Amino acid sequence: MDLANSLQFYVRALGFKIWFERPEKKLAYLTLDGVGLLLEQSQLPDTTPGSRRTPAVPPFALGVLLEIGVESLAHELRRLQAARVPLLIPTAERWYRRSDGEHGRLECVIADPDGYLLRLFEDLGTRPRGSAWTPFAAKALA
Repeated sequence: MDLANSLQFYVRALGFKIWFERPEKKLAYLTLDGVGLLLEQSQLPDTTPGSRRTPAVPPFALGVLLEIGVESLAHELRRLQAARVPLLIPTAERWYRRSDGEHGRLECVIADPDGYLLRLFEDLGTRPRGSAWTPFAAKALA
């Protein structure tokens, strides 16, 4: 991971704020709407045990998907478009079964410069199981 490149992506494209940095340690802690993210550029030599468990080229962590809840996905999509960040999975309204009904989200998936997948989502609340009503559709009709 290149810390400078990652900082540019997370701060400029996604709107994270730098809470603190330790340049000598090549790390930074970022926040966005209550989400904390620690970025650290690996300084392990190739001879360190376990240093070759992850790929040497992006994506570094196959199977990792980070979820980031946001207040307004529309706002984040405008920011991503301005930064020319492509959507890997287009924006969609999805409903997931839970014990108390169905939980809704408006979501999309992007990748950071190192290939980590990020699912940005806006909470749509809950509804009874099998319901066709959606808060997002109701907003669109208003």
